[in-house]
Amino acid sequence: MQKLYYLKAINQETNSDVIIDGEDAGLKGLKYRGAMVSDKHSGFIVSYDNASCEDVLELMRIVISTVYDKFGIILEPEIKIVGTKL
Repeated sequence: MQKLYYLKAINQETNSDVIIDGEDAGLKGLKYRGAMVSDKHSGFIVSYDNASCEDVLELMRIVISTVYDKFGIILEPEIKIVGTKL
């Protein structure tokens, strides 16, 4: 069973999956070790190959920083992260 981790846009009318998947960001399907931006709904990070916590967090960091750098839009995880910082 794949675990899902959702990223949402803060104070934006556009859904995060549209922002992440858009032609300019082009992050849909991006992989980092065992974690991947879902190819079905790009607002989700999935474990496609036994992703570790660090795999998921690093991919979240990549997506968050890329979207912010390109669009100035802040994404944040819907889950509460404990014991480390994103």
